[in-house]
Amino acid sequence: MFWRTIKEALIAGYYHIGMLMVMNILFVLASLPLITLPATIPMLSAAVSALVRGERPSLKELWRHAGRYYRGGGLLILTTIGVTAILIADLYALGEMKNSHPRAAYLIMGFVLCFLLIWLLMQLYVIPIFLAEGLSVFATFRKALLMVLDNFGLSLLFGMTMLAVILLMAVTGVGPFVIMVSFLFLLQHVLFNNLMERYHGHR
Repeated sequence: MFWRTIKEALIAGYYHIGMLMVMNILFVLASLPLITLPATIPMLSAAVSALVRGERPSLKELWRHAGRYYRGGGLLILTTIGVTAILIADLYALGEMKNSHPRAAYLIMGFVLCFLLIWLLMQLYVIPIFLAEGLSVFATFRKALLMVLDNFGLSLLFGMTMLAVILLMAVTGVGPFVIMVSFLFLLQHVLFNNLMERYHGHR
């Protein structure tokens, strides 16, 4: 599944590289006010998802769903940032506590680190699930959690792959502006579609 997904993503990326670059540049420019991020993130992801399905992204269709993207995307982003901040704050507090209660601190720290890892891996699936199924915030994160638990090794490999892509493109200086975000969404959607096909018995 991993290598097949990487191969399909690279082929799709090569075939649609011009469109991916244009969409990435537009996304960066449209996201400069930051307040637009709840809409621009799902809109870019939806456009990339259309490419993965072999369709041409429709600006009219994207604008038609802009309100839902903004509301849902905003809730997803706030939840992601909020939970991540709480977990990091917990780790900091446990680091302060380890001098007085080392055993308890290290034990709880282990649980928090495991949950933080799972939480970060869940972000691979959150936006694709939101776009494909239009679930509530809770249901979206719940399904993302189940997908991580059911595909932990694969999710970890993809998480590491996406981190490597971010680091590699960040080194170039122009990667984040030119293609990085759209390519990351491409990886996400190819992975998500392949998993859905496996679950539903296709291929």
